[in-house]
Order: sequence, then structure tokens, then C-alpha cells
Amino acid sequence: MTASTSVTQAVLLRCRTPSGRRTTLTATLAFADLDPYAVRVVFHGPQDEVTWLVDRELLIAGLESSVGEGDIRIRPRRGGEAVEIRFRSPDGSLTTTLPRADLGVFLARTLDVVALGDEQVDADELLAALLASGTE
Repeated sequence: MTASTSVTQAVLLRCRTPSGRRTTLTATLAFADLDPYAVRVVFHGPQDEVTWLVDRELLIAGLESSVGEGDIRIRPRRGGEAVEIRFRSPDGSLTTTLPRADLGVFLARTLDVVALGDEQVDADELLAALLASGTE
């Protein structure tokens, strides 16, 4: 098995619930070359963590224009200084905003690891990594 390369970055997300409640959450953006199409957004709550998988190309496109449908929608905000990501599930929805620069730096770092068009998935390595992470 070859060594995996990953990129992580802590971010602060300004959040708004459908009821209008506003708060700030800490989250971690995570990318691994074993799964080069996905970015994990890990929300760190007071009692547990919630992880969403977001398509990396969708995040890249969302830096410049409104994209997505269904569970995840992304669009530039505040004159392009921020990016809004809306997450929806059967349990509810959450609208988050983060600085465009923070997301842009993270995505640039992922592109240094795996360029667009160079994505490859070794199913055996991915499965082994998933199984290993479940035993920690």
C-alpha cells in the first residue's frame, strides 16, 4: 500500500438555521488523495461531530458561481468575499458562510496534491484505509 497524502484546514463557519438563529461553528475541511473527488466537512459540535462529503469540483465552481442542487448548494456572497454553503438533510438544514480566501487556499492545496483531471481511485487502498480508520 502506498502512503496517502491529505490536506486539512480548520475554519470558522458563520451559520444560520431556518429559524434564523445565528452562531459560529468550528469545522475542519479534509481532503485525501485516496478519495480525490471528495472534501469532508467535519462540524465540531459540543457533544459530537457531523461529517458531510462535498464534491471538490462543486466547491471549486462555487467560488465563482451558484452551483449544486438537492442536499448541497454553494454560491459566492458579499461581493465575492465569502462563500455560502447550504446543507440539507431529512433532519433539517443549515446555511454556512466562510471567507472565500480560506476556502480558496484549502482548495489550492488540494490541487497541489491531485490536479483536476488526474483523479484516480484505487478501490482496494480506499477500502483498506476506511477499514483501518474504523478500528482506531
